[in-house]
Amino acid sequence: MVASARTGRRSGSWRLVALSAAVLVSLAACGTDDSEGDATPAAPKMIAQGALTTTVDGSAVQIDYSNRTAALTIVHKLGSGADAPACVTSIDISVALEGDTCQLELTFLPAGVGKLNLADARFHAVVGVKDSDGAVIATKACPGWPAEKGSGEVIYELMKSDASLAVAPVPAGQGHLEKAKLDGLVLAPQGTVQLKQGGRLFSFDLAALTFSGDATSTGRTDVQCGKPTGQSQCATAGEPGVIAGKILKRDPKPQSCATSSDYDLGELCGASAIWLTGYHHWVVSAAQPKGPTFLLAHRAIYEKYKGQGLRAAFLVMAGTEKVIVGDPPQASGPSPTAEECLEIQTFYDLHEDVVMIYDKAKGLTSSDTTLNGTGATPFMVFARADGTIVATLPSAPGEAISDQDIETAIAAAMAAN
Repeated sequence: MVASARTGRRSGSWRLVALSAAVLVSLAACGTDDSEGDATPAAPKMIAQGALTTTVDGSAVQIDYSNRTAALTIVHKLGSGADAPACVTSIDISVALEGDTCQLELTFLPAGVGKLNLADARFHAVVGVKDSDGAVIATKACPGWPAEKGSGEVIYELMKSDASLAVAPVPAGQGHLEKAKLDGLVLAPQGTVQLKQGGRLFSFDLAALTFSGDATSTGRTDVQCGKPTGQSQCATAGEPGVIAGKILKRDPKPQSCATSSDYDLGELCGASAIWLTGYHHWVVSAAQPKGPTFLLAHRAIYEKYKGQGLRAAFLVMAGTEKVIVGDPPQASGPSPTAEECLEIQTFYDLHEDVVMIYDKAKGLTSSDTTLNGTGATPFMVFARADGTIVATLPSAPGEAISDQDIETAIAAAMAAN
């Protein structure tokens, strides 16, 4: 990621979206460093060309990034030898105008062999000036952008897109290097992007922007080359169910906490493993004010396996008030809201790549539609790439879930592919 551009958001961003269009990316091999003496080679530099052109509330807007220096982070999977090329596993681009205003952030992740899809995008309409403790003490508006309501930072986040990059591998001779030099690199994304903040939306054509120059790609062993993901990778045979060997249920559908639109769990298919957590917020109590202890380790466990292709979703199924209903009695609760869903993401410090979803109509709480057979809350389901369930936790109601239990289940799901 472009670390300097991240602001610790908790929005369920890094969302997987349906993406299609491809573009040409030229990754040219670079020669050796010919600097002499004690001279320090100039840092690689990428230059943007083009403008973000859109309409906001009926007003035409154009943010021209031409000739601005872009921050670029490229990661490739270390090749096995000097003669082997290496796949590119992520590209992050950040470009802004003077004073870091109008900052646009783009993140591309693998979608198939030789293809990266736009997985995240952010636009800073109003940027915050922060003190040493990270508190916003002043703001700077993007020049030419329509006035925003309220005070503080205003950041638009990805709602949907069909943008992508067709990317060549880091060439042989450099694929085995931890720092591969890529001179004459051209990034020319294609496709449209829609961003949202509050009730305001805007769209723009990403093909209007290009980035070219020299770059350095960082080689890592804990990343995976691209392969297709999404509903097309789900198993087409088998019976949906709640136990190992069954297929993860995809109906009725929960809703995205970010957009409130239906979310198909089939979007997770193609990952090396799928980790789904079902959660009722009333489990937080005076006796357990921080919630179940194993959920506090969610971020650390996810970060440990995300580089191996793990995808995770966190499903909020009920709100904060515990209600006893039915005969025999069972615990229930109010329908959760999108706002509460995002608050829970912050409450447990869940990773921003985790897909946050909620059951607005409480359609996933009956015995016929629930995603886990134990009736426990919270619960976890682990599936292999095609959505076939490999393990569930707890294995029986009332059993404790440990961090090691979770890691063992993730490893089993990965090994089952």
